[in-house]
Amino acid sequence: MKDYKIVINKRVLECIVFLLQYEKQAEICHNLGVKPAKFSEIMNERMAAGLDIIQNLCIKYNVSPTWLLLGEGEMLRTAEAQEASAAAPETANSHVATLINILNNTLAEKDKQIDRLLSIIEKNNLNQSQQ
Repeated sequence: MKDYKIVINKRVLECIVFLLQYEKQAEICHNLGVKPAKFSEIMNERMAAGLDIIQNLCIKYNVSPTWLLLGEGEMLRTAEAQEASAAAPETANSHVATLINILNNTLAEKDKQIDRLLSIIEKNNLNQSQQ
């Protein structure tokens, strides 16, 4: 699992721990569309939350997709954002998908940069060992 997936999963766990203060585990499982066994695996960090869970957190619990995916802003959406997404739920789905695509593209580019830097370091180390 890549580091960004771990970070996103930590935010999912933070959300769920927050929700457990107000709802029972069974109700959260139902609202997120997961079975208790899978919920337990996620909570014990043996399994990462899937996009379906992330989407349901955003739609059913008004969790900010920007916070969840990028760590920016507040965990819960503002009243304005809640009203906008209630008026057009498909917009919320589209927003989550767009943020996921942006995040994936950004991280893919960062992975390429890291690979290039590692290649340069390896070449420098090889040159130094030959001298």
